[in-house]
Amino acid sequence: VVIHAFAPQPDEPVVIQEFASQPEETAGVEAIDLPLRPAIEESTPPAAARLAHDDAHWQAIAEEIQMQVLQRIDLFTDTGLREQLAVHLQPIVDRASADLVTTINREVGELLRAYVAEAIEREIERWRQEKGEMR
Repeated sequence: VVIHAFAPQPDEPVVIQEFASQPEETAGVEAIDLPLRPAIEESTPPAAARLAHDDAHWQAIAEEIQMQVLQRIDLFTDTGLREQLAVHLQPIVDRASADLVTTINREVGELLRAYVAEAIEREIERWRQEKGEMR
């Protein structure tokens, strides 16, 4: 007796037909439909499925790393860059402040001296006028 099993897809029932070596024996035999379990368990994925799973896994890891890098860049620009700029710009700001203070002092000093000189000239002129009237 020879048995042939045909299963077009793993989840479809298998058609089993029995053929006898002699025609008389096959007269009462009909085809039987029986579901068969796959020879390889579904828990063991084929190589392509494993690779797809690995690709998805590595893609998820890459996205997580990208997010962490972007967060660190954002943190760096918020704190580190501000601190570094302050350190590098502080001498420039100090020099500019000193130059500004010097310029302000010079300008205010010139204005103040001009005002005082004008006030002194008015007082001298008034004093001369008072002395001239007294004579």
